[in-house]
Amino acid sequence: MLKEDYFSWAHYLFFAERFLLVFIATLPFEIRDSSTDDSNLGTIPQVIGRKNTQFLGYALLLFLGLLLVVNSKFTTLEAYAMGSMLLAYGIALYVIRPSSSKNSTLFWVEAIPVLGFLLYCLKPF
Repeated sequence: MLKEDYFSWAHYLFFAERFLLVFIATLPFEIRDSSTDDSNLGTIPQVIGRKNTQFLGYALLLFLGLLLVVNSKFTTLEAYAMGSMLLAYGIALYVIRPSSSKNSTLFWVEAIPVLGFLLYCLKPF
């Protein structure tokens, strides 16, 4: 249950950050599946192309990074974990191709949130 009676701008900012993070996480899978998807589906890579999908992902990563800077409620540890995840998603967008193996794509892209969680759980010495 919420302790506040209203949503502040920080709540909306948090929702926007998480929405963008999930959307960005789907882009490598969209790129990988673009060659096997039915042409009538109209997926993002089918509509705007693979290179433009990568560019969209990079632009959203940059925007998400700026949102994280604006959000003053983040601790240094949380910022480090999210920054590492954003870097990993950027690398995934660069590396993934339509010819990439399904299992390797699943493993590496699904491992990114685990990486972020592990970095978040680290306690400074």
